[in-house]
Formats: sequence, C-alpha cells, structure tokens
Amino acid sequence: MPSTTTTTTGNTFPTTVDGPNDLKEYIKTIHALMTSVRTELDDVLKQPIARADLPTTFLGSRDFNCTMCEAAHASFVHSATILPQHSELLKTEQPLKECLNQLENIRKMLVNNKQQKQTMINNIKKTCKIAAAHMNDGDAEMVEIEHDETETVKSLKAIIEQVKQNHRTVAKKLLEQAHSILLTIRARHIVLYKLAAENTIGEIIHHAEKCRAFFAQCRYNALIEFCTAAWWMETQKDPMDHSSYYVKVVFEGEPREFHASNPSLTNPNDAAISPIRIEIQNAAAPLEHSIVFSTYLDQELAETILTEEAVNAFQAGEAPSYYRGHNGTISSHPAAARGAVVRNEDETEEEEHEDDDDEGESRIWEGCVAMAWS
Repeated sequence: MPSTTTTTTGNTFPTTVDGPNDLKEYIKTIHALMTSVRTELDDVLKQPIARADLPTTFLGSRDFNCTMCEAAHASFVHSATILPQHSELLKTEQPLKECLNQLENIRKMLVNNKQQKQTMINNIKKTCKIAAAHMNDGDAEMVEIEHDETETVKSLKAIIEQVKQNHRTVAKKLLEQAHSILLTIRARHIVLYKLAAENTIGEIIHHAEKCRAFFAQCRYNALIEFCTAAWWMETQKDPMDHSSYYVKVVFEGEPREFHASNPSLTNPNDAAISPIRIEIQNAAAPLEHSIVFSTYLDQELAETILTEEAVNAFQAGEAPSYYRGHNGTISSHPAAARGAVVRNEDETEEEEHEDDDDEGESRIWEGCVAMAWS
C-alpha cells in the first residue's frame, strides 16, 4: 500500500495530462510551489535565528571586528539567495523554470493544434455544402451533407477524418513530450529544489549561529579589557603618570577577525581553553619599549582583575570615563561626573590646541598694549 506522502506527491505533481487545460493547471501548481518556497525562505531570514545583528552592548576593541562579522553574514545571505553563481537554490531553480517554459510552449502548441484542426474541418464542411448545392441545384445552407452520397462529398468527408487523425497524432506526440518533462520534474527537479531550499535555510541559520558565537567571544574579550583597564588605572598605575595606554587581550590560537571555518565558533568549549594573554602598552613610548605589562591570565590574576564590582559595572554598561571603548585606549584624565559626555582623545587634543592658540593671542595682545603705553 503506497504511503500518504507518495500519494500526495502523485496527486500534486502528476506525470500525465489530458490536454492544455490540465497542463495550465500543472504549471500554476509548480509556480505556486516555487512562490511558497521563496516566501518561507524570506520568513526565515526575518527570524532572529537567521540574523546576525551587531550587538548594542559594549564591545571594546572588537567593535570593528563585530561590524565586519555582521557584514560577512549579510554577504553570505546575499550569495546564498541572490547570486546565481553561488546560490544552490538558484542553480536548482533555473532548470525547473526551463522545464516550465517548455511545458508552456507545448501547451500553446496544443491549443494552436486544436484551433487549426477546427478551422480546417469547418472549411472542408463549407466546401462539402457548396459541392452538394451545385450537384442538387439547391441552397448551400439548406443541404445536409450527411445524407449526400456523391463521390465528391464522400471524398471531402474522408479528408475531414484524415485531418482529425493527423491532429490527434500531433496532440499525442506533444503530450508524450510533456509526459517526459513531467517525469523529470517530479523525479529530479522538485526534489532537488526542495532539498536546496532546506539546505540554504540550514546553512544561513548555522552561519548566523557562528556569528552570534563570535559576538559572544568579542563580548568576553571586552569584559577582560574593561576589567583590566579598571585594575590598571585604579591599582597599578602611578597617580602622577598622565600617559594614555592601550589594553590588548589576545586569545592565542584564535583570530581577531571572523572566520566561519573557525571550529571554536561551532564548539565554544574550544575557545574557553585557549590561553589568554594581556598586554598594556604606553601610547607615548616608542613601539619597541611600549609594553609596560604583559602576562597570561591565570586563575590568580583572573580573581584579582575580574572582580564582582567590575563585572557588574561592565554588564550594566557603566564604562569609566578613562576607557575609550572604541579603540581599547585607557587614559589618566580625571573621571567625568555621572551623565557627563566622555570625550575622545581627538576632541581633547583639539581643545588643548585651541587653548594654546588663545594663550598665544593673549600674549601678543598684551605685548601690543605694553608697547602702546611705553
């Protein structure tokens, strides 16, 4: 006994049709299937499970890497759904469309064949009536050719039967071609198209999962940067030191950039055992002497740096004013009051230059005044 799925498939995608009307309905059914697959794909792409939106939380020095990861996922989705040279879905969709175009051409030929047959038969019948009228000296419209026994009319009737037979043969050949295409569609193209759609959805979801895992890694990296900056500025740095520093956290063996082939994005436990190296560089010192602190994050240092207070402040997004979140720079500028806007180094330098200019102009003006009074 055939299964329900096989029966449904046979009813939905038949391999035989009786004429152009059946063929028209079949083509509509396949187009509806393709539309439903596309609609399902579009719906999945709107779901959070298939998206890789850039986190709005603090990402420290990995902010740019996360932005590029988001762009990489958008490019992956575009390639998988839009670009014919990369999309498996479009590669399987194209032969299916070609088969439908062939079926549409066959349908049009069936319609033309039927119309030509009817036209020829009507013309021959008119000729029969005219011939019968001449033979009986009667009105052509009043003659019943079915009861006429003349040789001429009999010959014309034979021609009508021959025309019918010829057009039946043409229709039969066209339906045989359609049957072959229908078999190919049901046995190959429909199966491959549905499978490609399922694989495309699965690949996009899997890629989005990797992107979100990368975001989580960057978030953990930012946590260590944040806590290291707080630890360094509050407990390690000389209070009289007004230099700027860079915090660098490196997961050895793990690239800073997003790579979908990175196994740790599939198995997050692999990243958890990667050695973590912390470096603090003096921005004002020469490059070869810029590293002022470098060590691996062991259990003892982690307990010292990753304090509950620092972790809670990080999770609450309360970045201290001395931490430049976009480039991982820490500075010794006084902490701003809560709610105050934290300026970056470029803005600070511009204001310092403006202050120097104002002082220079004041000195020049004072000199001019002194010369005028002397």
